[in-house]
Amino acid sequence: VRSKDGKAINVNHLAPSFTTFTGHNPSFRAITLDVKTKLPVKIETYTLNMRKANLNDENAKFLFAHELAAEYNLHDLSPNSFLNLTSRFRTDEATALKYESNKNARGVTSPVSNGCDDECRKALACHTSNSVYADARECYSWTYYDQKLFLSYLYDFVFGPWVMRNKPKL
Repeated sequence: VRSKDGKAINVNHLAPSFTTFTGHNPSFRAITLDVKTKLPVKIETYTLNMRKANLNDENAKFLFAHELAAEYNLHDLSPNSFLNLTSRFRTDEATALKYESNKNARGVTSPVSNGCDDECRKALACHTSNSVYADARECYSWTYYDQKLFLSYLYDFVFGPWVMRNKPKL
């Protein structure tokens, strides 16, 4: 998440799913915090490979999948490192594909099995660098009338303008 001046100020860490409902492998994360600062110093993901587990009960074990900083060659787990990672998605298809595979816990329903073109990488960068829906929509440059734009405005209509761009004068 960026401030108005573009500085990285926050990271939203979304937990993986523990269910197979979406076709993903069940996963969880173990987060190691610095004792003094309470900031994350290590984020490890563990995954249960459902294909292997269904073939043999002996394989029904959660195994280490990756450590976040090492997986994406991050200097640390700071907001700035994550913002740099999202910028890499725009130009580095291999990193974008790795992120999508990990996001889907290497499950059977990975949406990028045929690659991740420029539009796919732009969407990934916008999605991972914005936590406010209106900012993500602006990043996508949804300025033309299509289904995505219509659905985004429908969302605004149903849920209301909870983010105010211009503060009212009091």
